[in-house]
Amino acid sequence: MAQKNIRVYFYELNVLDVAHGFDPSAYIWGIFTNPANFTNGVSVLQATSPTTAKPCEFRNVNVVGNVVKGTLALLRDDAPNVRQLDGNETTIPLQQGETLLEKNYFLYFKDTRLLVWHFNLAANHVGNLTLLLTALGANAKIVSYEYKVKDVFAMTPDTDIEYVELKLSTPNKKYEKEEVANLDPTDWGIDPFKIMSNSGARQLSITLTNRREEGLLGGISRMARDLAGVEVTKTLRVKVDGATEPIDLLSERFTYKETVEFVGHYPDPVRVFEALQAAKDKYDGDQND
Repeated sequence: MAQKNIRVYFYELNVLDVAHGFDPSAYIWGIFTNPANFTNGVSVLQATSPTTAKPCEFRNVNVVGNVVKGTLALLRDDAPNVRQLDGNETTIPLQQGETLLEKNYFLYFKDTRLLVWHFNLAANHVGNLTLLLTALGANAKIVSYEYKVKDVFAMTPDTDIEYVELKLSTPNKKYEKEEVANLDPTDWGIDPFKIMSNSGARQLSITLTNRREEGLLGGISRMARDLAGVEVTKTLRVKVDGATEPIDLLSERFTYKETVEFVGHYPDPVRVFEALQAAKDKYDGDQND
């Protein structure tokens, strides 16, 4: 049976701009479990990806205890060709109104708001998932995501950061562009990608050092977490108060490779969800080390 390696990423879902006492876990769970939002596991609404302009929808959504299992499917009307054994090409027959589906599988855990995400270059960026959750919540609140980085030190808004050494490259691949498009540099006080675009640069190196005893200002902690999760980040070292050496955040991302079996030309959904759970088990083990 054919096999394929998949990459698994980890995110924490959240809700932006909420009052004190608001429970983001209950809000997001309410969207996933609201029967009015799904028909036979398919979302009643679609969202349009801001980067590809293609619609996406939830499919195969199933709630098991405190876990949501499902897929986020990108709807494609641009069908690829098939290479036949003799080397000739033929098209994939599609009926009027039919579209192709490219899926990202995921597990969502209610209590920790942890999203275990199957990375699929041909399908969706994780930002499309939060966009659709926002729409299903009638746009009452904005659902957001944050990359999970190994918590080797307390990366909180009041962490005293002495300096940040950062090197970025311009995004070239499709998924790199989508990752960058879903960042929010307005939170950081500096937009390195805008600097590169305006200058025509292919790479940007920045060293930020503190000018106050209490450390750097602004959204440096948020920037460090966000940029640790995108492929165009080539160097990201952070020196915090109390640490003898700078910490290399690129070695501190949670990501795992798992192997899944195919049924014919398609991944076996049961095996994909098992692979996601296996990655989650490794993640839990790393948390306890």
